[in-house]
Amino acid sequence: MLSGVVLVLLIACGNIANLQLTRVRDRQREIAIRAALGAGRSEIVRLLLIESLFLAVLGGAGGCALAYIATPAILRLLGDGVPRAADASVDLRVLAFALFASVLSTLIFGLIPALTASKPDLARVLQQGSRGNLIGRDLLRKTVTIVQVAFGIGAMMGLVSMVGARD
Repeated sequence: MLSGVVLVLLIACGNIANLQLTRVRDRQREIAIRAALGAGRSEIVRLLLIESLFLAVLGGAGGCALAYIATPAILRLLGDGVPRAADASVDLRVLAFALFASVLSTLIFGLIPALTASKPDLARVLQQGSRGNLIGRDLLRKTVTIVQVAFGIGAMMGLVSMVGARD
């Protein structure tokens, strides 16, 4: 079960990385203008990481709030049909870990797009307009998508084997 949860977490992290890469690609001209005006690579990376961390903390806090609100409702829906369901509760240590995991995964999966965006080809980007053709970054996005599909297939196969082992 734990490996299935880890695979789902990795798939979610891949989704976030893809969204970050797409966002960075869409902001390529803005980043190039910042670099042309004198922003260094570290400042651009810091800006993109701060934005990512803000989104991570907001998403993590929203998920924790949802867990806190939804747990009693889910327990009422389950009733007495599930053994030890009455023992389930929201633990602050688990919520703290979830918030920590969201920040850590954002640092890891937000750093790659930030590093790829922090060194734009200024002349090419500013000449092409707001959207350039970024072959390297599109290759990275496609690679992340392929890894996500592989994890998804692995999760499905693990689920099928678990169900098959029960029968």
